[in-house]
Amino acid sequence: MSVDHHPAECGGCGAGLGGGPSAGYRARQVFDLPEIRSEVTEHRLRRRVCGCGRTTTATAPGQVGAATVYGAGVRAAVCYLSAYQHLPAKRLAESMDALFGLPLSTGTVLSVLDRAHEGLAGVETQVTDRLAAAAVAHADESGVRVAGRLHWLPVMCTHLFFYHPLPLWDTPSVSPAGRGRRRVKCAGPPTTVMSRPLRVPKYR
Repeated sequence: MSVDHHPAECGGCGAGLGGGPSAGYRARQVFDLPEIRSEVTEHRLRRRVCGCGRTTTATAPGQVGAATVYGAGVRAAVCYLSAYQHLPAKRLAESMDALFGLPLSTGTVLSVLDRAHEGLAGVETQVTDRLAAAAVAHADESGVRVAGRLHWLPVMCTHLFFYHPLPLWDTPSVSPAGRGRRRVKCAGPPTTVMSRPLRVPKYR
């Protein structure tokens, strides 16, 4: 989009420039975001009455499995904000409302993430198989506080693959030695397991 602005009078003598010839223009650009609002598509399942007296309802499309569902764009935004931007479920739900005018419950957020995890089961299997076959892999855990309690997020990785299983390990229920054994069992024991941090792009 462009908006033209014309000078009304000469900057030197003050004469009017309404009919003066054009000498080009200087451009100044403003980058902004338009208001983003959710789009609602209502699927109306029409009903017909047969001569036999039976009423039949149209079949809903496969992606409309309930009275209210969220489309691929909403689910993608939830997954991005959670998996890449690391927003907790409550803040993520608040962000969806603030950014897109789309209030979500934390239960909906978790349901979307569970569905995405199920869809990536094949990828997860490939990653764990590659880690199990690696000659050398790194295994460790990072402390994560959930509701005020310390939990452990186990990780196993190489320079190409990174994997951490869920659920988190609660501190009182797993000893340090037990955590070490569990780390190795994340993807099956490779030939050599290193407990020192490796310089890999995705390791934190």
